[in-house]
Amino acid sequence: MLHLPQCRSFHLTLAIILSTSVTCFTIADQSSPIRGIDPRDLAHYQGETIWCKDGSKSFPRERLNDNFCDCADGTDEPGTSACPNGKFYCQNIGSAPKLVYASRVNDGICDCCDGSDEYERRVDCANTCGGAIKELSGILEDDLGQSTNLDTDDDFEAIPDQQQKMFGEDFVSKLKEMKAVMLVMQWLPLFSLLSLLGWMWARVRRRPQFRRKKVLRPSLV
Repeated sequence: MLHLPQCRSFHLTLAIILSTSVTCFTIADQSSPIRGIDPRDLAHYQGETIWCKDGSKSFPRERLNDNFCDCADGTDEPGTSACPNGKFYCQNIGSAPKLVYASRVNDGICDCCDGSDEYERRVDCANTCGGAIKELSGILEDDLGQSTNLDTDDDFEAIPDQQQKMFGEDFVSKLKEMKAVMLVMQWLPLFSLLSLLGWMWARVRRRPQFRRKKVLRPSLV
């Protein structure tokens, strides 16, 4: 059974769009050896003594992610919920990485599409990065006994009311919006190329045509 993120449908939709169309924007391919740290911040955590990002004080490396808040800004607890002001980095390989508040770590709600924020396994978080549409299609087929192939060519208007009530009208509405955005992104390169060619053609047409001036030769007397 698909575990849809609770109250996070917008972020799920955004993740689906990014993973389906332009996955090269994902920077999550850099694995962090420390739980919850943005790969761009790894340099800050080098050494045996680490400073809080606000510069207030330092702490030894062994206090990193020890579930006790030493820094008010949460620098020392990127992978736990100990610091209210901390941020947890969702790697979300195959989709868009993001930062969530540290208070959402192990709170029983799946905020990261890869489920990394619920590493204590209090709740079973399915990895929905880049595969939510296929999983939803499988559920419709298994639970309702009919084949429903959901992809970029689907007409989400054709989803029966019974299915919309089952999965939530808001989620189905997000899927419809996602389809429209995906179609725009699919045709955007062609439109951009045509616009560029039109602009270049217009500039060529506007260039003044220089006429050759006749050279008057002196007449022989």
